[in-house]
Amino acid sequence: MIARLSASCSAAWDWLPAHLAIASAIAARSSRARFSVPAACSSDAAGLGARCRLVYWTTPIVEMTWPASNSHILTSDVWPGNNVTITIKPGGIVKFNVGVEFYCRYSQSSGLGADGKASLVRFTSKVPAPSRGDWVNLGFYDQTMAGASKFVNCTVEYGGGNDQGNVAKQNAWPTISGDSLGHSEIYGTWLAGGGYPDPATLRANNTFYDSPAGHIRGP
Repeated sequence: MIARLSASCSAAWDWLPAHLAIASAIAARSSRARFSVPAACSSDAAGLGARCRLVYWTTPIVEMTWPASNSHILTSDVWPGNNVTITIKPGGIVKFNVGVEFYCRYSQSSGLGADGKASLVRFTSKVPAPSRGDWVNLGFYDQTMAGASKFVNCTVEYGGGNDQGNVAKQNAWPTISGDSLGHSEIYGTWLAGGGYPDPATLRANNTFYDSPAGHIRGP
């Protein structure tokens, strides 16, 4: 499966070397990666301002660290490749098209992480006027690498579009701490399977709001 990445920028073309460096890193990991630079810069209706935008579609993704200097747009489901951890740097923004999920798979070991202690990391809808359930969730399933999957001081909002929650965990133990989870279609977080983080600890260590079916759903 081909992993593609495109970039656009509403600021100066000075940003492009950073984009090309990321493209080179991806190409080094996969000869099937694709990267394109648009003919002109454009503004962004969803409030990205002058940030450059990296657009990801058709997975798996092989790039390991997503910089805070870019806003990352997911236009279709994205997951890390086998034994890959995707890390979003402090201050990063990840925006989702409608119906998109960002997840660790059932069958391949992988990790997702975002440490916002230095600067908040935000996961939100790409829709200009967002609503609950726009996108699916951050998903952590059976083969999630727990030690590499830590979300600290993050805002996760406008997900839960698959009748689960902004964050889903099934037979997985990611660290979810100091986070704000809200505007979900159903639950703040969804727990399933034979193993998952302790619900009481999740309630004590995170802020939940605007989840119509409840903050935490357990089996």
